[in-house]
Order: sequence, then structure tokens, then C-alpha cells
Amino acid sequence: MITGATAGIGKSCAWRFAEEGCKLILIGRREDRLELLKNELVLTYPLLKIKTVSLSVTDIEKIEVLPTTLPDEFKDVDIIVNNAGLALGVSYVDDNNVYDAKTVLDTNVLGVIALCSAFVPGMKKRGYGHIINMGSVAGHYCKF
Repeated sequence: MITGATAGIGKSCAWRFAEEGCKLILIGRREDRLELLKNELVLTYPLLKIKTVSLSVTDIEKIEVLPTTLPDEFKDVDIIVNNAGLALGVSYVDDNNVYDAKTVLDTNVLGVIALCSAFVPGMKKRGYGHIINMGSVAGHYCKF
């Protein structure tokens, strides 16, 4: 399962995991980009199994029920790539917009926690699983 799969590192991860023959759950906010990526991947890897899920990782309620709404062949997620993220508010702390900061925290932190909370119990039950959390260099740009 790869979040932020429609661009950048997430899209690159989708291609790399597809190359290895992994079943993919691709998560992103833009359904049109998800479908385009799915079509490109299947064109290159015709036997690839892909499920796309259009949602924002900030939608905690949808993430909480995601394990129960996936088709049976996709329920046993054994690798989570928490890649969705953004960088806002990299100005001086006294000029920073608190709403931008909340958006960043909701996406980059709470989204990761929600996905792990939803899928790690299944990993623990099966006795295996991996979590890959992407970080951001944006923290280096904060100014005080």
C-alpha cells in the first residue's frame, strides 16, 4: 500500500513495487491520476493486481474503515509506504500560518498514525509486515 502514489516518490515506488510483481493498493487524492497510473502500470505489467483508493490521508474516518472495505485479495497488507505529505509554512515562526501548520501535521503525522493504527493490527496478527515512512526536508527550512 502506497500513499501519495500519484506523483513523485510515491509514483516511483509504485513502479518499483510493480516491477517486483507486488500486489498494489495505490492511495491518492486525485482519482484521475490514480486511474492513469493504474492503466500505465497494467500496460507494462499486464498480470499486475492493483486497487486504487481515492482519499486524503487526513480523512481519518475513511482510513479507519479502509481495512474492512478492501476486496478480500487486498486485505492482508504487508507493506505500508507512508509517503503522502506536504510542506507548508516554511517561513519564520512568527510569520507562519497556523492553519498551514495544522494541514502539515494532519497530513504528515496524523495520516501516518491513522494508517498504522488501521493496518498494523493485521500485520501483528499474521506475524509479519513492514512500514516505510517517508520524511521531509521541510523541517530544515523552518526559521526562528
